[in-house]
Amino acid sequence: MAFTLEIKYFNTFWAKKTVGNDWTTNGTSKYLNAPNFPGLPFYRFGNNNGVGSVPSNRYQNFWSSPVSGAINPDIQGTTALSKRYDWLIEESRIKGGYNNVSTDYGVKAYIVNKNYVSAIRDNKVIYSGLFNSATNVNETNVFSEATNITFTAPPEYGSIQRIYASDTKLHIFQQNKVSRALIDKDAIYSADGQGTPVSTTRLVIGEITPYVGEYGISDNPESFDYFGNRMYFSDKNRNTVLRLAENGLTEIAANGMKDFFRDELSKINSNLRAFDVIDTVDGVEPPFPYTAGLNVGEPYIYKNLAGGGGEFFTNVEIGARVLINGVETGCYVKAVDKINARVQLTDFPPQDFSSNSDVIFRTFKKDYVIGAYDVYNDNYLISMQRANGDFQTLVYDESAAGWVTFYDYKPLLAESLFNRFYTTSNGNLWIHNSENVERNTFYSNTTVTSSIEFIFNQQPSLVKTFKTIEYEGSSGWEVEKVESDQTGLVLSSLGSWQNETDNIALIKSYYEGEYIENGITKRAGFYRKENRYVANVVNNSPAKIGEVILGNQTSGVKGYYTTVKLRLDTTTAPGEMKELFSVGTEFVPSSY
Repeated sequence: MAFTLEIKYFNTFWAKKTVGNDWTTNGTSKYLNAPNFPGLPFYRFGNNNGVGSVPSNRYQNFWSSPVSGAINPDIQGTTALSKRYDWLIEESRIKGGYNNVSTDYGVKAYIVNKNYVSAIRDNKVIYSGLFNSATNVNETNVFSEATNITFTAPPEYGSIQRIYASDTKLHIFQQNKVSRALIDKDAIYSADGQGTPVSTTRLVIGEITPYVGEYGISDNPESFDYFGNRMYFSDKNRNTVLRLAENGLTEIAANGMKDFFRDELSKINSNLRAFDVIDTVDGVEPPFPYTAGLNVGEPYIYKNLAGGGGEFFTNVEIGARVLINGVETGCYVKAVDKINARVQLTDFPPQDFSSNSDVIFRTFKKDYVIGAYDVYNDNYLISMQRANGDFQTLVYDESAAGWVTFYDYKPLLAESLFNRFYTTSNGNLWIHNSENVERNTFYSNTTVTSSIEFIFNQQPSLVKTFKTIEYEGSSGWEVEKVESDQTGLVLSSLGSWQNETDNIALIKSYYEGEYIENGITKRAGFYRKENRYVANVVNNSPAKIGEVILGNQTSGVKGYYTTVKLRLDTTTAPGEMKELFSVGTEFVPSSY
């Protein structure tokens, strides 16, 4: 039976029925398995000073008529409402404009659809009519069932995660396959598959042709970005990062970082999980029961938090669901007041949480693989971010054909525009490579220290003693580590097996190693000679079994090779540019 239901919010109407698994029952409450803030609310509790019927200015028309009885025995004085859970809201106004023409169902000749419910077909695409701004043709809201307006990707390769159009091709990224299809044309070739097409048929999307290689984009479409004729993305299921260009798919993770991506991508969990922050501190304004005439906004309805400014406080996120004693309230965190250590909510909760209540701020998170092309530095950035806060951000450079650096920042979103690179973090937009801030400073945090690690491995079959280290570049570099290769497992006096190495103490930078003795300036770290910085390698290893000259009494570090790590100090022209373009060592064959 047809009925009319007036909707107050953005002139909308009930449009589609939900599928069965769209809803979850949690005790006595039922809620949608979809984010609802910031977005359209799907239900709302109401009360009038805790008793009586719902006042008209609080009734949001997301409910049917009020009925008696409490929704939850623990929620006293709340009038229960039977909820209409099976319909979702869609926009009814053309272009979404105020007072614009409203859509309707139109003519439905010869259409019989008794099961008018939503369906999820994650390997199919549906497209509308044409849009041409030059001729004022706009049929983006036209979906004619008289024409073939769908195409299906092979279901055995999983769902379609990303679609990207370039020139005359549509690139289709499924979970386990990457394919392409011609756009607005289809070619039919002769039987041998070569030569001039024997005929052509105009189609919106032509036949799907897979690229060579069993690769996909897994569940991380956010890792995709492009520049010129190259596309970059990750494949978590195969623990790799790929480039798609005219020569097909290339596994760029194999360029010196195959083991790294195998380990890091295997940690990525793309499933949505709930993270709860529980607070038991009293404090709410205005006091409960709430006055129906109050608007939700500054300075009304906030919740004091324990440990203001501490770890607990910073874990409460905007958009988190609010539960009281385990029951969904329909409220969400609207703002976090870091100065006064409290959160502001989107609505009045149905229960007093200012006394003896466990308030849970629930956020649903998953791991992400953020990808972006930095046109300023001309490289592809990938940031593997886990829900627990751990992350790895690094870049791939085409000119070096390898992964050139790690970064100490975690972007939420990243994009290039007009030769500049931008990221978002903490609700703000940030421009990178700015001359107005110190180098290595991200998101107004403390300056990060740069470091570089490499290996000295000349004559790999010769046991050597590395005596000195030198570099060309700016002052301000110090040596954090010079460590030899491992000797192999040795049984210690405590009965445990361990590997032994030679290593050194910190070699200070040119200025940090400066000291004055008897009026003479001396250096405990690097000396500058002919515009090169040189330092002795002094052994700082403990005594080892079988050594003739013990531990730090030896000169230099002995081994087949050494791993060296240089880093910037914190005092030499902080925030200024530092160069490092040549590092070397002097060694001799080991005599012991």
